[in-house]
Amino acid sequence: MKALRTAFLLLLTSLTCSCNPAGRLSTCTPDQLQEAAPCQVLNPEQGSLLFKSSISIGKRHFSGLFLIKQQEADSSIRVLFLSEVGLNLLDLEFRGGKCRVVSVKDFLNKTSIIRTLERDFQTLLLDLSTIQSCRIGPDQGEGIQVLKLRYQKQGYRYTFRSEQVCCHILRKKGLLRRVHYELDYSGPLKIGIRHPLGLEMTLIKLKREK
Repeated sequence: MKALRTAFLLLLTSLTCSCNPAGRLSTCTPDQLQEAAPCQVLNPEQGSLLFKSSISIGKRHFSGLFLIKQQEADSSIRVLFLSEVGLNLLDLEFRGGKCRVVSVKDFLNKTSIIRTLERDFQTLLLDLSTIQSCRIGPDQGEGIQVLKLRYQKQGYRYTFRSEQVCCHILRKKGLLRRVHYELDYSGPLKIGIRHPLGLEMTLIKLKREK
């Protein structure tokens, strides 16, 4: 039993260190937050965003398009999953920190799928300027900043390069439920999302419609 407790403490320590390799973060002021991070990782205010998508859940695979647009009437954000020929498969509405399913096709109407997509897009669309309490500090590497916060009972760790470019997000709940978001700007923006138990999603930006 003593050996088991020791092993658990070592695991906990390694996880804690890996989450904060640069040491202690400090409480973030609004000015520091505005300087280090954009309001949103994906911002549809200036026009809609279109992404080619690929989703893998075990042996099941889905492909299509994600259209993200902000509604002028009420400033809500709509996320539509479309087939490659334009058929509306899923329509989500984000407003005031909540998500509503506007419409969904039967084959996607699974609580686990909808909740996963809701959380993923909420992470990418979260308005960081509305967060009341967060911590920020330098990470390993020149010009790298780490922003840590809690939102709706989950922990978030955003990593930003210079010029407010987000390159990685870690979303976690507990010790084992961790989701990684990798953002690649070497070509068209590519977002790779890795969930536990083999669930993966890839988004490749196609264009921004004015």
